[in-house]
Amino acid sequence: MAAAIDWIGAAEALRIASDHLSPEDAPATLIARAEAGAITTRAQRFTVEVPNACGQKMTFEDELVELPREFWSSEGRVLQTHDWEAGDFASLVNGSFQHQACGVEFDRAAIAALVEQLR
Repeated sequence: MAAAIDWIGAAEALRIASDHLSPEDAPATLIARAEAGAITTRAQRFTVEVPNACGQKMTFEDELVELPREFWSSEGRVLQTHDWEAGDFASLVNGSFQHQACGVEFDRAAIAALVEQLR
């Protein structure tokens, strides 16, 4: 049985990372590690726009969902909003479709592992 994840808010994760990295490198490192799957993230609310069969936008919403690694990817995406204090992130996919994650949290153990690697 997998151990329960101890979640921390995005602001706390950033503060911890910033204690060991420059203020410019800390956010980029957290995002890169989340994209690589080294840090698990989840959102209190996750909204995704996707095209339907007619090419129109459909919106799907979920709560307390683990974010896919692709959410953090730069491939085909532009990170538009990143409010670390609130934990709100939004990206635009293929120039048309909005993906929003509100109340993002990070796996505390993965952040601790990152800090240990930086020592």
